[in-house]
Amino acid sequence: ALQRRCPGDHEHSWILGSKKVSQAAGIYPNGLVHAILRAYAKSIHRNTEEIHWVDSKEVIQVDAQKDRNYFGTDFLDHYGTDSFDVDYVTKLPESLEVYAGEDARPGEAARVPQRDGSPEAHGIDASVVDELGWHEIAGIGWANVIETNGELERPGDEHEARRLPWRTSWIRRGDRWQLLEDEVNWRNLHQQPSLERGLRCVCLYRARLDLRADRQFRHFPGMAKVTLQQMLRRAHEGLGHPEQNRFLRILQNSKVSDEVLEEAKKFRCSTCEAYRLPAAARRGAPPKEELFINEHVGVDTVHLRNHRNEAVPSLNVIDFHTHLQLVIPMASESSSEIRKAYRQWIRYFGVPKKVLFDLGTEFRAEFRKQVQNDGSEGLISSLETPTQRGLTERAGGVFKNILYRSMMDYKCSTQEEWLELVDVAIMTRNRLLLRAGYSPIQRVIGYSPRLPGGLLSGGEADHMVAGLIAVGDVDMLRAAKMRKAAAIAFHEADCDQALQSATLSGTRKLSDFEAGQAVFFFRR
Repeated sequence: ALQRRCPGDHEHSWILGSKKVSQAAGIYPNGLVHAILRAYAKSIHRNTEEIHWVDSKEVIQVDAQKDRNYFGTDFLDHYGTDSFDVDYVTKLPESLEVYAGEDARPGEAARVPQRDGSPEAHGIDASVVDELGWHEIAGIGWANVIETNGELERPGDEHEARRLPWRTSWIRRGDRWQLLEDEVNWRNLHQQPSLERGLRCVCLYRARLDLRADRQFRHFPGMAKVTLQQMLRRAHEGLGHPEQNRFLRILQNSKVSDEVLEEAKKFRCSTCEAYRLPAAARRGAPPKEELFINEHVGVDTVHLRNHRNEAVPSLNVIDFHTHLQLVIPMASESSSEIRKAYRQWIRYFGVPKKVLFDLGTEFRAEFRKQVQNDGSEGLISSLETPTQRGLTERAGGVFKNILYRSMMDYKCSTQEEWLELVDVAIMTRNRLLLRAGYSPIQRVIGYSPRLPGGLLSGGEADHMVAGLIAVGDVDMLRAAKMRKAAAIAFHEADCDQALQSATLSGTRKLSDFEAGQAVFFFRR
């Protein structure tokens, strides 16, 4: 109802008595104002004391004080005193009143100040623009129409425009006018603006600033013309420095013009460049070169928790081709213990061609020298770059997940029993892990080992094992329970890893490509 307007096709009469009483009814009393502020503060969850309101006359008095501080005495004497400014703002004609979000009423557009950045908006006719030379503009000043020859011309010593300090200039590019100077004091310029040759330029000289421009506060500090690059920088900083692709999506969803998008693609933020994080490592993938068993072997140390929740250092060894893994618990994390555990791999598979390890303290010069004496090439990763040995690091993490899940189903009581569970867990992992239909143990020895007493794994003819289970042999039941716990833990870890990968990696677009179809890819 408050947004409805009278079409003006009928007469109005004053209510509540006289005209003064009716006008007073349109002024909110202080009690009503405070009630509105209390309701507003409650809606935004703020205290009423934090919401303050200021009378319009106080705002006008503050603006008048700023005028006295900013403008000179000659300017204020010409355009009036402070009382004139107050009266002008407080007693605007009703015909000039246009509410926010509304269009001007018929007949008002000509009286409302309009500025579109062209000479015509400042009182210069099109006939003046088409004719070169000086033209006197009645009530405004002098206009000089020239063809640019490198820089703007100053008025001659004998010309009347010499006494006019304020200059506004435009240049025409095609059918559009471009604002070059916006009411600058050309006398204080140390150097005239440089221009391209052969352009139509219009210079308007005034004795004083334009009153309509002053009403729009165009000459206050910080109100200068903002370029497109500055607007993009403000938007980028206001949005919290988003990365470029996200910034472009925000602008596209905001329906900006193509010119803004092109400038945004070229935009570079110095703050983002200074605090840019390193690029994410590529997704895990097997080595690109063709390998054979025991050519590339990764070595790392992991700390396993035993049944007493003590950290036990262990050597993690994995073959990059077959993904066969060995985890050997050690007494301490020293070079001698590392060497003793590493010999268990050499005992069965021989000396690797290349051994890959990180810069851990356990892999010091002593271990590297022993590796070289074996005839292997030691490849050391960079500092704090676990992704360079991602296959070794990830295999150790997955094995710890399998071992800890096995310990939840099978309770170990002694250290020897826990060591046996570690061996069963690594055997189960090498037996059940499949890549292209083959497990690591199958790729190494050519077949899958049987499980004692397993009806579906080649142990159906083990009558001795069946007899021991039938009579309730404790050791046989314990071994079977240990293998069962390890197998269940492997499948739980497998499903857990698959779910994490699907959750963290996001959706992938699936496409069916046909032979001869053009495929495009983006390179960052």
